[in-house]
Amino acid sequence: MSAQKRYTTLLKNTTSIYASATEMRTDLLHAGLNEIVTGISPNGPADWGKVHSDSAMLLSVWTTKEDNYAAQEVRRQLLAFLDAQAHAPVAVPSLHISDPPTDKILHIKEYPSDDEGDDEQEEKQEQVKVIVVKSAPEEEVEEEVVEEEVVEEEEDKEEDKEEEEEEVEEEEEEEEEEEEEEDGLEVEPYTYRGRKYWRDSSGQVYENLAGDEVGDHIGDIVNDKLQFL
Repeated sequence: MSAQKRYTTLLKNTTSIYASATEMRTDLLHAGLNEIVTGISPNGPADWGKVHSDSAMLLSVWTTKEDNYAAQEVRRQLLAFLDAQAHAPVAVPSLHISDPPTDKILHIKEYPSDDEGDDEQEEKQEQVKVIVVKSAPEEEVEEEVVEEEVVEEEEDKEEDKEEEEEEVEEEEEEEEEEEEEEDGLEVEPYTYRGRKYWRDSSGQVYENLAGDEVGDHIGDIVNDKLQFL
């Protein structure tokens, strides 16, 4: 329906309702609303929006003339229905495209053309064989190298551990020898310039520590005099 036709329809129905008597007013409203929806033929929210706006104008004149609660309720319900249609979501059709099934290619075998001779085919086969033969030893060599490196690292660790144990044993033996030497040392008290020391039979002088313990070798007696180291 064109804008001019809509306006003509509204003009005719609104003026008819306004000028009609009470007993005819509802029938005129019914006819006018049918004429609006038939003329527009709504096919979507946009068309229902036009029906809503035109019907609202017609109902406004009718409720003003009726001026009662029932007329207001009729107007509210009709406009609520039209409003729902005008704001209804548009259903957008979706197109589902599925990929056609394809067969998997498991193996492709090339056949020689008529132009290729037997010599070329034999040469290609030999090249393939050479590649296969070379690839296998390389992998084995890599594994052997890794195993040799691991073995060498373990051997180095064992050698280091043995050397450390030998050093510890040597240090313990030296300490034991020193203790044995100290235990077997024969000394006697010796006083020089008012200080007490220890001396052995060979004339070596040692510190006199607290508790009369023998200390380090500090000097030697030469010509009855203490010469410090």
